[in-house]
Amino acid sequence: MERKKIVEILDVVRVSKINTEKLLGFAIDSPRKGEVENNETIQVSGWVLGKQSQAVAVELVSGIKVIKTIPINQIRQDVTKIHKISGTEKCGFVNSVNLKQILPNNEIWIKAVLEDQSVVSIGLIKIAQNPEQSQEIEIKGQPKPSRDWLQKVKADLGGWPKAKLPQAGEEEKTRVAGVSLVKDEADIIYYNLVWHYSIGIKRFVILNNMSRDGTGKEIRRFANDYPEAMVYLIEDRERGHYQGRKMTAAAEFAHRMWQAEWILPFDGDEILCPLQVTLDTTLAAISKEHKFIGLPYRNHILREFYDDSEPNPLKRITHRVKNDIPDHKVLIRWKRGMVIGEGNHKVHDGGLLPVTLSGKEVGILMRHYRFRSQEHIKRKLINMKEGFNAATELRMGPLHSKWNKEYKEKGKNFFEEFYQNELNDHKNAVDDPAVISI
Repeated sequence: MERKKIVEILDVVRVSKINTEKLLGFAIDSPRKGEVENNETIQVSGWVLGKQSQAVAVELVSGIKVIKTIPINQIRQDVTKIHKISGTEKCGFVNSVNLKQILPNNEIWIKAVLEDQSVVSIGLIKIAQNPEQSQEIEIKGQPKPSRDWLQKVKADLGGWPKAKLPQAGEEEKTRVAGVSLVKDEADIIYYNLVWHYSIGIKRFVILNNMSRDGTGKEIRRFANDYPEAMVYLIEDRERGHYQGRKMTAAAEFAHRMWQAEWILPFDGDEILCPLQVTLDTTLAAISKEHKFIGLPYRNHILREFYDDSEPNPLKRITHRVKNDIPDHKVLIRWKRGMVIGEGNHKVHDGGLLPVTLSGKEVGILMRHYRFRSQEHIKRKLINMKEGFNAATELRMGPLHSKWNKEYKEKGKNFFEEFYQNELNDHKNAVDDPAVISI
């Protein structure tokens, strides 16, 4: 006799209002958390009301594959009585989905499709198939975070991170490791690592390239303050700015050391931001066909009115340029033999890999704090020049080549002029702080 599949609904996560601004309201009536079914299908039902554009359908997505499209055509008098908007009586949806269509991550995104063709995520269903047959696998070397870790993050950053954070004690579904090459980043690296720890990255391989400002000390301070994090600090004595090969080696080490599935190459002045759901939930929902994610790049800029008494650049530098650079950095589903390109912009695996999934589609991006003071501008540009001069096999990029040429022509006056330009450029700058004081 064939045994029926047992399905347990582990959770039904509702997307927050801040990420559903195009909707007047919505609800997910079924399934419900804790339900157990002896079936190969589950029923999905609820309702959606759009604001400017009417909701016409709901998509059920596993990974990034649409496994079911459900029309919104059910009469919901209970909803219309509350919202009292004519023409919205048919705002409900109901249908079943076959669990054979779901990818091994056992998650289903629920997305509302509006008449203007825009798509809004409204929820996430987490399921377990045949839970009584499953076996727990203990993850070694991953201490549980303390209950008050989030309050410590808030105290260290000076506010709340504007990102989706995991709950204390929440089990990870994917393993992520951050790898970084840093030089003279003492003013930001501690806050950077605290930030990445707060979004769920607990494993780091960091190469400290002959820093002279106490960068190594700040990395050790983070490791001491957050003992649950696993940190490998490597003193990099190679002057040449061979970032690609160094990050590739660090990624390979992290992959073998921790069996890390995802590798985030990041600079000391870059932070990853999951905006819709947690990083772990986002990555667990991505199908295996995608080898990496192209990350939108959000450049933050200097302004004259910043409070220089605020030590945390992630909090102090509140404004950014209006438009992000699409798919500028990478978050990689690592496998042996991959190669990270210079600047952490490209991925090679027997050849250059194309971007098949943008962070914009899944709600993650990279913020960049490239210049943080006049002195920092000077130090950074000189370090970059020295690093490329020592890396005889590499060529400096066009932007850095332009700056280097102007520095040769203008001498020390170049840095003052550069700083003033940074303060006054980008008249349409957007106020978008990463850390919020509440």
